[in-house]
Amino acid sequence: MVNAPSGSGGGIWAATPTTTITGSTFQNNTAKTIGGGVFVLTSGAFLPNGGTFLLQNSTINGNTASGTVPNSPDIFGNVTDLAASTGNTIGVTDANTNLANGSRGGNVQFQTAAGLQGVLVNANGDVIQFSATGARLNVTQFLAGVGVNLGPSVSASVAFTSFGEILVLTQADGRVIDITVFNGQGSITDLTFIVGKARDASVGFTNGILTLVVTSTTGQLTLFNSVGQVLNLTQILNLNGANGQPNTQSANVAFNPFNGQLVLLVTSTAGTVTEFTSGGLTLNLTPSLAAVTVRKAASPAFPGPNATDLEVVYVDEFGNLLVTVTQNGVTTTFNLGPAPVGP
Repeated sequence: MVNAPSGSGGGIWAATPTTTITGSTFQNNTAKTIGGGVFVLTSGAFLPNGGTFLLQNSTINGNTASGTVPNSPDIFGNVTDLAASTGNTIGVTDANTNLANGSRGGNVQFQTAAGLQGVLVNANGDVIQFSATGARLNVTQFLAGVGVNLGPSVSASVAFTSFGEILVLTQADGRVIDITVFNGQGSITDLTFIVGKARDASVGFTNGILTLVVTSTTGQLTLFNSVGQVLNLTQILNLNGANGQPNTQSANVAFNPFNGQLVLLVTSTAGTVTEFTSGGLTLNLTPSLAAVTVRKAASPAFPGPNATDLEVVYVDEFGNLLVTVTQNGVTTTFNLGPAPVGP
């Protein structure tokens, strides 16, 4: 056990041009502020020219940190090649790393032609589409089979429409990719040149209008739609942290089919989930969700039959996919585990 009683990186602190950790175990370490097990920098004053970080076949769990959440008890740092950083077991992940210990997030939609359908991203960054009928498609592998090689995704959002579907992926390198199926014909568009690089993007569709909500790599939240609107939601909704800087980790948009309102769930870097609606509602959902330290990538769904019924799909710090349903005033939470539709 190693301690960092006055700082960060209880097990290891690294700020070198190349940091490679393979076949290692970091357990029972502690840090006063952040990065109880591993703390790795790949940019900033220590590395004006940047650095690389690779983590393979390592175990990092059971560590602690005492700083303000998100304090990265096990690991702080973004690996530079997510596809190569495999074979790891990580106890807790939060907003300070792009590594995952289970599901990365997803969303579902009830009122589709095929009933309940949805999409999620697994720990490896594969995008998996599923339905209540048991159908399951690994979109990443399917596209690779037809010559379209995507990198690992860190988030995915889908809107099912009368003509097909619109799937928006956020890649590990920050690119935002639109995959649209229109009357059986597919097209792929890189939206990055329009929306910028992102840590998360979500799509909604209603009445012929596409709405895209994008969280930038710095936590700035912006709404784009197909009628030309561009709205700075960070400014409009006052989505800043105590330091005055944007603090959105992810945001997911959907349209409530029972009243037509836009519903936006914003997850902060500290794990707070807030609901905003076009009807003027602002509600902190955190108390009604599972009692976990950090919530990531929360998305809304509407099981009905009432407009006020809400389902929240979200990921906890252990990689578990959780579903909290509030229906007829009763709230129930289901823990579906880290791989609810398989690897």
